[in-house]
Amino acid sequence: MPDAARQMGLSRGTVAKWWHRCRCEGEAGLVERFSRPQRCRAASLALDSSAQRRLARPL
Repeated sequence: MPDAARQMGLSRGTVAKWWHRCRCEGEAGLVERFSRPQRCRAASLALDSSAQRRLARPL
């Protein structure tokens, strides 16, 4: 697998991940997937903290 990765200009981890997907899911496993998180927990926490501060202010 290291030789295949080098020939394709990819990391061994990427090649291993795609090889495993192909073995488990067949051709359907080779469809491109998003690599970025679908949501951002830090942003959610920041919004929650901001809302808490607004609610904690005296009227």
